[in-house]
Amino acid sequence: MSDIQLNDPQTLYRRWEESQWNPFAIDLDRDRVQWAEMADEDRALIGSGDDGPDIERLGVSTDEVRQFALDGLTRRLAIIGVPIETL
Repeated sequence: MSDIQLNDPQTLYRRWEESQWNPFAIDLDRDRVQWAEMADEDRALIGSGDDGPDIERLGVSTDEVRQFALDGLTRRLAIIGVPIETL
């Protein structure tokens, strides 16, 4: 059986600080180029801004998308032990 190593609060905090990432450090130049080169039809499938994807062109309803998202969230919450009744 292996020994369990317990860390003091300062070590835990230092490890947490070191594991953080900065979303502003991500280089999006390649994404900008690819977006500019993409056909309008493809952009419509992905969506832009707050509109999201053009779900009617994908052949699904808004209710189907909502239910899919809710089902996924429910499964993930159940995995980490959050009671579904709290939703």
